[in-house]
Amino acid sequence: MAAKSFTELLKDAPKNWGRWGAEDEIGALNFLTSVEVLRGVRAVRQGKVFTLGAPVAWPGGDPIYPGRAPQSCGRRWFTGESHRN
Repeated sequence: MAAKSFTELLKDAPKNWGRWGAEDEIGALNFLTSVEVLRGVRAVRQGKVFTLGAPVAWPGGDPIYPGRAPQSCGRRWFTGESHRN
């Protein structure tokens, strides 16, 4: 059995293109209403700040895509830890 193409794998997947009109530029962020923002604010218990960034590669290269290398800031590799530490 031959492997399916990417197009074949996604043929029945949900599609959102045009869901909010031809001029829309924010897509699913349309779901983020003021009610949802307030719900998120009410969930805050502490004022801690942390990065949501996640490393996408290793300094020696990514085994899935060897050409990918992590971004760097000067000589320091981004590791997912806050730059405020």
